Amino acid sequence: MTTAVNAGKIGFMRHKNIWIGGVYGAVATAVTWPTVRHLAASIPLGSESTPTVPLFNLWTLGWNVDRLLHGYQGYWNAPIFYPAPGAFAFSEPQPLTGILAAPLWFISPAAAYNLVLLLFLVLNALAAFSLLRHRGLGMIPALLGGLLVETLPFLAHERGVLQLQPVFGVLWALDGLWLLLERPRWQSGAQLGWGMAITFLTSEYYALFLGLMLLTAVPFLVPALRQRAAWTALLAAPAVTMALVLPVALPQLAAIQAMGFSRSIETITNGSADLREYWQVSDQLLSRRWLLLPDVGGQYLFPGFSMLILAAAGAFIGLKRARKRRWTGYLLAAAAVAFLVSLGLNFHLGAWQPHLLLRRYLPGFADLRSPFRLAYFVQIYLALLGAMGLDWLWRRRRQKAVFLLVGLALLELWPLPARLTAVPPPINTNAITAPAIFLPFPNGRGTAVYADTAVWMAATVDEPVVLVNGYSGYFPRLQSQLKRLLADFPSPGGLAALRAMGVQTVIIREDWLSEAQRARLADSAAAGDLQPVGRQNDLALYRLTDSQLRPAQAYSGGWAWQTSLTETAVRLEGYAAVPDSQMYVLSPQIAPLKWRVRLSGSNNLEQVFDVSPANTTLLYHGSDRWLRVEIPRPQAPGDYAIAIQNLETGQTLGQTAFTIPLE
Repeated sequence: MTTAVNAGKIGFMRHKNIWIGGVYGAVATAVTWPTVRHLAASIPLGSESTPTVPLFNLWTLGWNVDRLLHGYQGYWNAPIFYPAPGAFAFSEPQPLTGILAAPLWFISPAAAYNLVLLLFLVLNALAAFSLLRHRGLGMIPALLGGLLVETLPFLAHERGVLQLQPVFGVLWALDGLWLLLERPRWQSGAQLGWGMAITFLTSEYYALFLGLMLLTAVPFLVPALRQRAAWTALLAAPAVTMALVLPVALPQLAAIQAMGFSRSIETITNGSADLREYWQVSDQLLSRRWLLLPDVGGQYLFPGFSMLILAAAGAFIGLKRARKRRWTGYLLAAAAVAFLVSLGLNFHLGAWQPHLLLRRYLPGFADLRSPFRLAYFVQIYLALLGAMGLDWLWRRRRQKAVFLLVGLALLELWPLPARLTAVPPPINTNAITAPAIFLPFPNGRGTAVYADTAVWMAATVDEPVVLVNGYSGYFPRLQSQLKRLLADFPSPGGLAALRAMGVQTVIIREDWLSEAQRARLADSAAAGDLQPVGRQNDLALYRLTDSQLRPAQAYSGGWAWQTSLTETAVRLEGYAAVPDSQMYVLSPQIAPLKWRVRLSGSNNLEQVFDVSPANTTLLYHGSDRWLRVEIPRPQAPGDYAIAIQNLETGQTLGQTAFTIPLE
C-alpha cells in the first residue's frame, strides 16, 4: 500500500499542473453555470440589466478576428459611428483577447466568447497560484489562494464585462517584480514587462491600475536596487512592455486626441466608489439572500466577511515573520492605495481632493471614468493576504481548519446561476448599401437605450457593414445631435442630416413606428425620398435618395465667435450664424476644417496658430453644437484681438477679442 501511495504522489507531482488546471477549470465552469450548457448560443450578463455591454464586447472580439484575418489592415477604422474616423479607439480594443478568440470563432461567436471567459478565470487562478508558490507558500494553500482569486465577488458581479475578467497579467507582473527583488535576473524583468503588456492588451483599465500598484511597490524595492543586476533586470521590463504596447497605444491615443474626447468631473464623480458601497453585497451572490445588509444603490464592492477575516489573519502573521514582512507590507500598502483611489472624487481631505493630483500628473487618470473598479484590486490583495493565513495553519497541521475556512469563504462568495443573454442571429447584409443606419436611434443616456444598437452590431459581426450607429466608451458629438433629429423619423431635419452624411440605407424596426410615423414614411416613399428595398424579420430596409457626404468646407455662411479662458488656454467657440438651409459634416481626417488663428495684443504681440476642430459634428444654423479650438493663453495682462481665417482659402471667418485682467 505504501508503494502505491508513493507512486500516486509521484504521478500527481509529475502531472500537477494538469491537475491544478483541471481543478480551476471545474470551478470556472461551476461559477459560470449554466454557461457551458448554452455555450454556442448565449453569453453571461453578470449584473447588467440589458445585453448592451456583453454584446458590444462580442462585437469587439468579432472585429478583432475580422481584422486579424486581414492582417490588421484598417484596424482602428471600425464600421461604427460613421463618419467618425478611428472608432475602434473609442473603447477597449482588447487585441490579445481577440487573438485568443480567433481559433474558436469557427465554432460560433458565442462559444469563442464563453471559452475565452473560462480561460481567463483559469489563468487568473493559475497566476495567483504561481505567485503564491514563489512567495514560499505550500502547494495546497497556494492552490486554495488561487480559488479565492478565481471566485472574488467583483468578478461575479461584473461577469457581463469581459475586459474586467482577466487579471492574470497583473499577477504575473507582480510576481516578476518580486522575483526581481528576491533574485535579480533579466528573466524577472522580462516577466514584469510582458505581464504589464498582457494586462494592457486585455484590459487597459487594469493596465492603468497596475501602473499605480507598481508605483506603490517602489519603497519596497530599495534594497534590491542597490544591486547592479537589479537595474539590468529592471530595464528589461519597459523594453518588453513598449515593444508590445506602443503599436496599440500610440494610434489609439492619436485617434482619441483627434476627436477631442475628455471626461467631465461629474462623470468621474459618478464613477467613484462610496464608502457605504464597500459594505454592499453583490446581488449576483448566493449569500445576498441571507446577509441582511442595506442596499444603498451604486456599486456592490463588499469583499466578504470570510475574506476580511482571512486577510486580517494573514496580515498579522506576515508582519510577525521577518521573511514575509516586506511582501505583507506591500500587500497592505497596495490594498490601502487601491481603496483610497477607488473613492475617486468622493475622497476629500478637507477641501482637497487627492484624485485631482492623479488626474494632473499620472498619464491616463484624467480620463479615468470608473475609479470604483480599483475595488477589484483591493479584493485581490485581500485574497493574497488570506492565502498567507491559510499557509500558516497548514504548516501547523490544521488542515481541517484550512478547508473549513475556505469552504465558508466559497459558500459566502459563491454566485447565483449565471443570467444569460442570447446572441442574435446574423443579419444578411447583401441588401444593405453602406453607410447604413438602424432606427430607432438611441434617445437617452445609459446602457439600456443602446440595447438595440448592440444587438444590431452583434448581428453584423461576421459580415461587417459601415453603420452610423455605435456603442463605446466615448461617443462622437454627432451621436447626440442625431438623437434629437431622428427621434420622430422621418422628419425634414432627420432626412436632411442623413443626406448630408451620405447615408445610403435606412433600416427601421417596424414595431417602433407610430401611426403618424408610418403615414409620413409612406408619404416619403411615394415622393421618392425613401425607396423600399425589402424586409428582414421585423426590419424594413429603405434606400435614401440624393444622399452624398457634404463636408464642412462647403459651408459658405457666416460665423459667430466667442472666447473663454482656462488656466493655460484660450478657447475659441464658433457656430454657424447665417442660415443657408443645408447641413454639413465636420469629421477629422474625413472632412476636417483647417483654420489659422492670428493673435495680437499688448507689447506688440503677434502670434499665428494652425488649428482644426476635433470630434465629429453636424454643422448647420440652429445647431446646439459649437466648434471648439484652443490656443495657448498669453502670459501678460492686457487686451487681445483674434482673427480666424480659413487656412486653405485665406477667407476671414470672424474676429473676436478678450482681456486678461491684472491679478
